[in-house]
Amino acid sequence: MVSRHSQNIQVLGPGRLTGAAYLSYIGAKPLTEDGGLRSSPYPRVSSRIAYIHESGWTTYGQATWYPGARTSKSIFNFGSSVSATAADIFTSPQPCLSLLAGLTYGLATGAPRP
Repeated sequence: MVSRHSQNIQVLGPGRLTGAAYLSYIGAKPLTEDGGLRSSPYPRVSSRIAYIHESGWTTYGQATWYPGARTSKSIFNFGSSVSATAADIFTSPQPCLSLLAGLTYGLATGAPRP
């Protein structure tokens, strides 16, 4: 006969673990009024994971990845809005992968907790 004993084990304590992931496809945007110059479409993958401690603290991490064109997110036309040339277009390339981690604390507001 085998004796079994089980109990609930909370690895992270009495809090909540949440997460989300998003895949976005951002289409081309016109850089001139006639649409002659357009930015390239690009994909973006974003994710966030958070652990909400029972004491009100939240520990989180998030990531954003641009697997395609990294110059299309921040692209500007500094020339004429009608007859701009490629030399009038400036971009600010995004990093291929950006990571962010943090710690926040929720202050009591008097509102009921969800």
